[in-house]
Amino acid sequence: GPTTLRVPGDLRIEAPNGKVSISADREVEIEAPRLAVRTGVFDLAAHRIIEKVQDAFLWVSGLFQLRAHRSKLLTESTMHVKAGSATLKAEGPMNIDGESIHLG
Repeated sequence: GPTTLRVPGDLRIEAPNGKVSISADREVEIEAPRLAVRTGVFDLAAHRIIEKVQDAFLWVSGLFQLRAHRSKLLTESTMHVKAGSATLKAEGPMNIDGESIHLG
């Protein structure tokens, strides 16, 4: 059966001269009402990422770049894009389809 490590208060794991590794054959699960991660660099390598959230907010003080073979954005209601300046460029045909298009 499962082995449980239970402590009556806070638990801290430290490796001042090394690294901490957690490994499992099937799954690693973290369950908490709040998870805070503080790091200088966060590297993530995965075959697939599935995220399900109610609301998501991202603040980037420098460059935000997404590089993809294909990209698709589906919005059920309103989509609003605001920029100091904007450029849309296509190397092939570009289609704009809407009930009406307002310029200016």
